[in-house]
Amino acid sequence: MQSVPRARLSFMMFLHFFVLGCTNPIMSVYLRQYLGFSGLQAGLILATGSVAALAGPFMGSFVADRLLSAERLFALNHLLGGLLLLGVYLSRDFLAVLLLGLFWMFFIGPCTSLANAVTFHHLPHKSGQFGIIRVWGTIGWIAVGWLFSFLWLRDGAGLPVP
Repeated sequence: MQSVPRARLSFMMFLHFFVLGCTNPIMSVYLRQYLGFSGLQAGLILATGSVAALAGPFMGSFVADRLLSAERLFALNHLLGGLLLLGVYLSRDFLAVLLLGLFWMFFIGPCTSLANAVTFHHLPHKSGQFGIIRVWGTIGWIAVGWLFSFLWLRDGAGLPVP
C-alpha cells in the first residue's frame, strides 16, 4: 500500500464536494427558471437522485471490487458524470434532461463512498486522520456557496431567463 500525502487526499475531498456544491443546490432553479420546466417536471428530474441512490452504490462497489480500483472508478465516474452534466446543460427537452440526469446521478452517487474508500486505503494511521481530511469536503461545499453568492447573487440578478 502506497501512502498518499494527506494534502492530496484533502484536495480530492475538496474538489469532490466543490463539484457537488456547484450542481446540487441550484439544479431546481436551473430547471425551473432557465429551462422553464414545471414544478412536477423539475421534481421528477431531482427525484432521479433517489432512484440512482438505490442502484448506484451496489454497481459502484461491484465494479470497484472486481473490475477497477476505487481510484480509477472514482475518476471515471467523475469524467462520465461531467460529460452527462454537459449533456443536461445542452438539452432542452424534458425527457432528455430526465434521462441524462438519471445517468448523471447514477455515476456521481457512488463517488462519496469511493472518496472515503480511497482515503481510508491510503491512510497509514486511520484513527484521527480521516476527520481532518474529510473536513476539506465540507470546506469545498462552503467555498462554492460563498463563491456562488459573491459572483452570481451579489447584484440580485439570479439566473438569466432566456
